[in-house]
Amino acid sequence: GDDDNEEARRRLLRQLSLGQLSASWERRGLHWKLFGSLEACAEVVERLERGQSWSDEELARWYVEDCALPFDASQSADDNRRLFEQVTVWTSMLPKELRAECSSRGVFFRDLDFGSDDSSGSSSASLVKRLVMDEKFRIWDAKGLRASEIRDPERILNVIEQQEQIHHLPLADLKAWYSSLGLPEESLARSDLIDLAKLLPLWEALPLEHLQAECRKWGVPLETPTLETSTEHGEDGKDHKEELSAEHLDGHDAGEVKSQHTLMRDLLVQRRLKAWDEQGFQSFRVENPELVMQAVEQFESLKALDLTELRQTWLEACLPGTGLSLGREEMLACLKLAMVWEILPFKELRTECEDRKLSSRTSPGTLGFWAFQGR
Repeated sequence: GDDDNEEARRRLLRQLSLGQLSASWERRGLHWKLFGSLEACAEVVERLERGQSWSDEELARWYVEDCALPFDASQSADDNRRLFEQVTVWTSMLPKELRAECSSRGVFFRDLDFGSDDSSGSSSASLVKRLVMDEKFRIWDAKGLRASEIRDPERILNVIEQQEQIHHLPLADLKAWYSSLGLPEESLARSDLIDLAKLLPLWEALPLEHLQAECRKWGVPLETPTLETSTEHGEDGKDHKEELSAEHLDGHDAGEVKSQHTLMRDLLVQRRLKAWDEQGFQSFRVENPELVMQAVEQFESLKALDLTELRQTWLEACLPGTGLSLGREEMLACLKLAMVWEILPFKELRTECEDRKLSSRTSPGTLGFWAFQGR
């Protein structure tokens, strides 16, 4: 009858409209074959468009309630919106397309039973949960949280919580923490101290083998030094071996594999040594971290002096001239150089003179003077 023809006409017009729109959907990565029909694809698009009008608060509520995920202080509104769009697509995909999505992202699913009719809703829901967690790991990795190494969502969330607490610590507490590690007092910015402090909960969450790999990357030994590794350079220009004391071994036997906390502390020191080296303290030529730390702390004290006091320091250091022709910054730079040369091993000090084409045929006590003459 006429009514049947009209209904069929409406269906055909609907199909034509959807077919016309499908090209724009495909450009967004939404091919109707992923969902089984043009109608199913249209429903996905409608849900996505409704979600675009959601506020940040509504997205955050969806994240906790619909995804059943615990609160995550690191999750931004943009993260929530992107995850909403992905979950909206995943929950509507055909099981075989969902498995293909898992394969493309490296998400394991072979342990799930999809049944002979390939329509198991519970298995598809399990796949979506795994895809959601995979996306969370990718988000965490992009934020530097190393989730793919930690592989434990609870531990990652614990790291995030600790880092959030660190972010709100007063400057005085951050300075006290830094000093408690035996590091020199420095005029570090609050943001720098926060970045350093945030590393510790992250390193603590890493499996030991990953922390050890990080140490190897930064050149941190995994074992305590053997007893005959400390070298002193005498006035005769020769190297003299000195047995390491228990203080050097940090409570460990020589050659013993370091504990996780010892590795964390050494790793933090190594990062500071690199920063000091970039500031001109030549950390990796000096070889002894304690001497570098002393130089850093002494230089911080120099920076607090006025010009008159700096000139007095110059005279007391027996440096060439009086320093009267130098401005404050130039004088500080020269004093830093002199401090570094004082702690350089003899062979490095001799190299410094040779690089400056100065005489190195003299005693260690006067090499620094000649190096300064050729600065």
